[in-house]
Amino acid sequence: MAELNWQDAVAAFDRQASQTKTIRIAVENEEVAFEVRQITQMEKDHIEATSLKERRRRRGDTMTAEELAALKAAYIRAGVVRGPEGYRNTDEDIAALPAYVRDALADGVQSFAELDEESRLCFR
Repeated sequence: MAELNWQDAVAAFDRQASQTKTIRIAVENEEVAFEVRQITQMEKDHIEATSLKERRRRRGDTMTAEELAALKAAYIRAGVVRGPEGYRNTDEDIAALPAYVRDALADGVQSFAELDEESRLCFR
């Protein structure tokens, strides 16, 4: 693998950030598709900081179910570009998602913003 100079690396980061991927979720005998984008580090930091701020106020160690739902909704709001026809990515639409769909979308957005497994192994 060749090493990039800084300018080429920034250009590669920008290309990567403009990519989207489709998450397909089975529903009965059909599927629902959501297109997600890679969120920026600033967006990821803001989502996580907001979540941690709430926990610090209560001085608790574990997240409540409501805090976890809010964290997942924030990832979905930030990362979902397009959903099935009629889906608007509003609080109401996100609340209407079944738990397994919400979890898959939030996890998909979050993992799309992280290193792939091969790159992660290089840092060990």
